[in-house]
Amino acid sequence: MTMKVVLLLLLALHSATANLLDTSIVFPLTRNVCPTGAFFTTTIEIGKPSKPFELLIDTGSILTWVQCYEPSEHDDMDLIQQVTGHCLSDGERGGFLFLGDDLVPASGVSWMPITKNPKKEYLLGPADLLFDELPTQVNRLQFIFDSGASYSYLGQPSYDYTLDQINKNLEGTPLKESEPEVGLPVCWGFEKTHISSFNEIKNYFKKLTLSFITIPHVKLDLPLPAYLTLVNGKVCLGIQDGDSAELENPNIIGAISMQNKLMIYDNVNHRIGWISRNCNIPLMA
Repeated sequence: MTMKVVLLLLLALHSATANLLDTSIVFPLTRNVCPTGAFFTTTIEIGKPSKPFELLIDTGSILTWVQCYEPSEHDDMDLIQQVTGHCLSDGERGGFLFLGDDLVPASGVSWMPITKNPKKEYLLGPADLLFDELPTQVNRLQFIFDSGASYSYLGQPSYDYTLDQINKNLEGTPLKESEPEVGLPVCWGFEKTHISSFNEIKNYFKKLTLSFITIPHVKLDLPLPAYLTLVNGKVCLGIQDGDSAELENPNIIGAISMQNKLMIYDNVNHRIGWISRNCNIPLMA
């Protein structure tokens, strides 16, 4: 009888696709938006004889799950620090996942302490939303950092306010509201031509920024590809209504907003860090 069991990712040492450092493990990632709806996945091989498992990179879950026939003891081997991270690409390469602290930069990382919560989620805040570096009415929000969510979410009334600011900024431009796409209710497009790159629309949208209140100068920048997505010749909003989705915490930073950033989940010091990085380049470059 099959059953789900908790599996420590240390077992991924058996993976033929992983790069091993002194105290870290690095896995290449692939983008797999359709048909699974997952942005980034990696494959590891587990067991003897080994069996491949395709795993969704989901920081919204505190456990790693696979299907197996018998549970085995999931002990601390002291092989790596309790630090994990990923670099999610917005290009053809999926980026990479890493376990251990070898890839953590010595400087330049923005760090925020994880807010203690009973579910042990990666919760950060409070944070204010800036629109083109200017203050907005969206403030003091707590965000779950969940790479298993393809898109980001805002609860009400923050979602409606943010969408209203974007639409006001589009007034008088060639971009008009367009038919929604599956899973993407808000889209815009040109009347006669298709949108094929962000360069074609970069003058019509503004950068969003999360400014964290408790530590000065700690910000999470959200350029266009971090909150917009190109689908079928249109541009669609990659931020969705968390209340309509009936989320317990309606404010989520999903995979779309983590692209081109080295995201670090430091479970030793109970903090999350990020730094801009080209995730398309080779793993160890």
